[in-house]
Amino acid sequence: MADIISSILWDEAGSEDKWLLSASQVVTSTDNLGIPGHPYVHKVYIDLSSLSSVGESFFSDSNTDTLEDLLTAHIQASASYVRPVMDEDMLLPTLSDLSSSIFDRLSVNPYGTLSFSKLVQADTDPLESPAVTTTLTVSGELSFSRLVRNPENEHLPLDGWYYFRAQTVAEDYFVYDKAKEALSRIEYCLGWKTTRESGRTYLPLNAGVSSVVPASREFSVGSKSVSGLLAGDYIKITVSGGSGEYTVEPASGSESLLSKESKNTWRVLENASVATLEINDTNIETERATITLTTTEPS
Repeated sequence: MADIISSILWDEAGSEDKWLLSASQVVTSTDNLGIPGHPYVHKVYIDLSSLSSVGESFFSDSNTDTLEDLLTAHIQASASYVRPVMDEDMLLPTLSDLSSSIFDRLSVNPYGTLSFSKLVQADTDPLESPAVTTTLTVSGELSFSRLVRNPENEHLPLDGWYYFRAQTVAEDYFVYDKAKEALSRIEYCLGWKTTRESGRTYLPLNAGVSSVVPASREFSVGSKSVSGLLAGDYIKITVSGGSGEYTVEPASGSESLLSKESKNTWRVLENASVATLEINDTNIETERATITLTTTEPS
């Protein structure tokens, strides 16, 4: 059973009149091995208008945070919890990844709020009270947004719903039963990732080759080693088990022999060489796997 720290508390202050569900867990705890580091799916709607408060906060006199940190906090505060993560959800970005992606599509408007200055003459004797310069701000309806689209990638869409994975849950519910139902689902789904019906703990990390291009190369699906490859061939691997969060990198000495095309697709770059891919679970230090790729000379 997963070790989850959770609570369902009524808003005693009375400002919200809702039940707040909170849930988190230490992924590296023995009872939680197998749970991803970001096991909760959230969604958030983002457009330039919704981000106006981020720009204003960034330019406030009291602000000490970076724009990206403020953006991350805004996304987290504006998002709503959807469900515990499923296997198919592991392709979703984390909160940090989503924030970085949105940040890259934004730029700071150098003009800020539209304002102008003019000399204001006092009603008293001009000789005794000379005119002073006063800055006036145009109405909010005409002010420029603090954030605009980045000209370099403004062709990329921004407005819309975004789904991401987060480390914790903090969600309001009008009815206690709904909060309890959501918590029960969290406990069941995360518990399933740590324990299988057979009573064993999480499934160990496993990696193997799933395909090779060109298809004429001979290999066994799921094999941890492939030989007879040639420079220019593409290899796709699959990874399962562990916590579901992992890294794939060339081993020391193999960096120049392989080119990363995507997270799980690699291209070999030299003939007559032996390259190794290392797969490491992000949350379970002991879970590792390797794949060996051997190239030959063309006949």
